[in-house]
Amino acid sequence: MGALYRRTFTNGTIGDTWWLKYYVAGRPVRERTGTTDEAEAKRILKTKEGWGASGEPVLPRVDRIKYDEIAADLRGHYEASGERNLEEADDRVAHLKRFFAGSKVASLGPNDFTQYALTRQKQGAANGTINRDLGVLGRMLRLAYENGKLHRPPIIRQLKEADPRSVFFERDQYGAVRRRLPDDLKGRDERLQARVAHQKRSPDPDADPSGHRRGHDPAGAGADQER
Repeated sequence: MGALYRRTFTNGTIGDTWWLKYYVAGRPVRERTGTTDEAEAKRILKTKEGWGASGEPVLPRVDRIKYDEIAADLRGHYEASGERNLEEADDRVAHLKRFFAGSKVASLGPNDFTQYALTRQKQGAANGTINRDLGVLGRMLRLAYENGKLHRPPIIRQLKEADPRSVFFERDQYGAVRRRLPDDLKGRDERLQARVAHQKRSPDPDADPSGHRRGHDPAGAGADQER
């Protein structure tokens, strides 16, 4: 069974901050709570004892880690790995920051994500946009778990999105979008444009890029080979 205590200094004074003593696999663990509130210290002790009894690793500081810290971790990860466009990611995180800044990561749960979605809907954001925001938050929480800053990432449920609409771009709009594409997608776009241009020149759906019909042996070449 765990216990709370406050340290006594050599001059006889007693510190204000509460400390914990609990057991993991039969071994005593002592840890500073960082709070002078006895009720809060008891809550932390109860949580730690639950983790220890279930065999889960007891992670230091996990109760004190806030959203701002894991948001900075995610940006550093994106900057180092190139996994995502930083400008686009920063735009997503800006909305998340306005809602979650200062929140303790360990306390975040489904109700918080629902409240975020409702707040963004009131601001006029579409469900698809909110889902992209929540996707970044989910990646942030998974990274926190991988970094030992969260015991387990919570479930984030996606909102139902509207059916996709057909949108037609003017050439200058298309060019502006294309300039922001990664190089690999630009390559795919160039191949698609070449295919479309070929189809416009060759209305025959059976024609291949050489101008011949598929399955057709030009100049009887196949027949000569059989002779």
